[in-house]
Amino acid sequence: MIALTVRQPWAWATMHGKDVENRSQPRKYRGELIIHAGQKFDSDGYAWLWDNRHLLDAEIPTREKFKLGGIIGKVNMVDCVKNSDSPWAQDGFHHWVFESPVELQFFAMPGRQNFFPVPDDKIKVLSGQQ
Repeated sequence: MIALTVRQPWAWATMHGKDVENRSQPRKYRGELIIHAGQKFDSDGYAWLWDNRHLLDAEIPTREKFKLGGIIGKVNMVDCVKNSDSPWAQDGFHHWVFESPVELQFFAMPGRQNFFPVPDDKIKVLSGQQ
């Protein structure tokens, strides 16, 4: 399965209502996508989430509760557009459209830039299917 590293708190927000990932490059990939929380934390993003918490379906945790450096969930990447009407979409970016977020048991592992592979057997264990 393919994974994508997303900086916190945006990775957490993807599990709780954020349906668009803003990226500079388009992608043709469609299908399940593992969300990996990066090692770095976006403090300005955290403040933005607090100001826009009405867009989320869960209460925002305190900063120290965010998991860093590992898998936190999966989504279905259904599209890549330049004109999403999602409140998460930023002008000037490609909008990778996500649906059906599922939180997974946290698993610490290194991330990478761009898409990277995660073995399917690891995903089955994290999903409780094994």
